[in-house]
Amino acid sequence: MFEAINGIRTNPALYAEKISELVNFIKVEDSKIIFEKDGTKLGLNRGVDHFNSVANQLKERVAASPLELREDISVPVPENFDLKDKLWQETILKSLKVDNGDKYSSYFINIDVGSDNAETSMLLQVVDDNKIFNGKRRENILNPNFKHVGVSFSKQKSKSIWLIVFAS
Repeated sequence: MFEAINGIRTNPALYAEKISELVNFIKVEDSKIIFEKDGTKLGLNRGVDHFNSVANQLKERVAASPLELREDISVPVPENFDLKDKLWQETILKSLKVDNGDKYSSYFINIDVGSDNAETSMLLQVVDDNKIFNGKRRENILNPNFKHVGVSFSKQKSKSIWLIVFAS
């Protein structure tokens, strides 16, 4: 995941091409827009047009500096993680601030439930075609103000969960 994040930050045009290729894995089933590739299946909000729009935005994007991987902000995925539980993020942010003091000025969290393939997960976070995050994860990944990242992965009840913490 770390390499995939830095790849898109440092070469957004290359990843624009990869996002354009993902359009081939979008289909409509029972009036629902579905992305399905290599065991990853999830519902989308907007579909092909949104993927193409994000790819076009990336083609115009200026490269950002790569992030430094930091263990002190790599937070384990909570056991029995439930995305609908809104307290998990607040709890993680509080513990990061306590553990690290003034070492970092700000933290932001990306969570992805779906793909155990790091690059697919990251590309889907950049597209961010859902009602929950709606572009916030893309902003975090591409934010040139972030300098550090922590990455965690967990497999829970056949769900692949990525927890990514960005810090400046």
